[in-house]
Parts: sequence; structure tokens; C-alpha cells
Amino acid sequence: MTEMIDVLNADGTKTGRAAPKEQIFRKGLWHRGATLCVINDRGEFLLHKRSPHKRWVPNVWANGTAGRVDAGESATDAIIRESFEELGLTIPESDLIHIGNFRVEEENPPHGWSRVIFDVFLIRGDYRLNRMRLNVFEVSEARYVAIDKLEEFMDRNPTITTLRDHIWPMVKKYLETNEGLNKCIQ
Repeated sequence: MTEMIDVLNADGTKTGRAAPKEQIFRKGLWHRGATLCVINDRGEFLLHKRSPHKRWVPNVWANGTAGRVDAGESATDAIIRESFEELGLTIPESDLIHIGNFRVEEENPPHGWSRVIFDVFLIRGDYRLNRMRLNVFEVSEARYVAIDKLEEFMDRNPTITTLRDHIWPMVKKYLETNEGLNKCIQ
């Protein structure tokens, strides 16, 4: 079955059209994505290594999970679905914290353009690695990194640019503003 995705205007409003995922990338059409950051009970940040089978940025570290929002689907529903598909996590909607969004516009030859408006979610809790079921076509490895060591980890390991440039700064600001970043690293 062809994966259909809602096409957006550059300002994020829906055009009323949907297109197959391949066409979205080939034509560089704007669409919505969702991404999730997981912080466990010990204040560690979940990272996963993208599978070598991935078309876009294989073999690099990324935050918890992410994916495209299917046609007619909400970003919340998409991140719940992606969390289960990629990591085997069942996440209650009531535990999700929406902390913002950002835009990405980048070329990935020969596959086309990625023009995405991402919704960023955060979840905190007892999400243990030994309870996760990694989808080998999506994720090759997962680990937690202490929040105070995360920037050092990203400097030393191949990391997806959206985590370094958009997601982590957004999460860090949220934690500093709402919870006190120091509480997370103690």
C-alpha cells in the first residue's frame, strides 16, 4: 500500500491534497513530521542509531524516534505510531508534552528534497532499553546518554543535524524554563 502524506503550503497550512511519499521527496513538497525525545527516570536522553537501510541519513545517531505524518493523521497520532513501529514503545497520549516545532529544508541527492515542518514532543518516564523492540529496518542500536554528556556525545559521533541544530536546543530550553535543567543532570 502506498504511503500517502498531506501536502502543505510553506506556511504549514494544508493544501487539501495528499501525495505518495516518493512524490513528496522527488518534488520537494512541504509536509509534516513528528519527533519524540525520551528522558528516562535517571535524567538520561534516549538516542538511537539509524539503520544502514535508511534512505535518509543512515548510520547516524538521532533522538528517540521520528517520522512523517500520514494523510489525515495528527502529529500526536503519528509519533505514537512511530514509537511503536521503531522502538516497540506504547506511549499514552496523555504523557506527551508538545514543546514546539521547527522547519527543515534540505536536499539529499539522488532522492530529492525534504521539506518538513516537525512537531517536537517530549516524554519522561520509565522507558527501559530492555523493554524496547527495535525495528532493524529503522534502528540498529539504542542507548541512553546522560543529559550533561549529550553535547559531547554529539560532537564525537555522527549525529543527525536536526537533533544538534533544532531538537536538542528546543528540549534544553524547555527543560531550563519548565523543570530546571540542573534537576535533570543531578
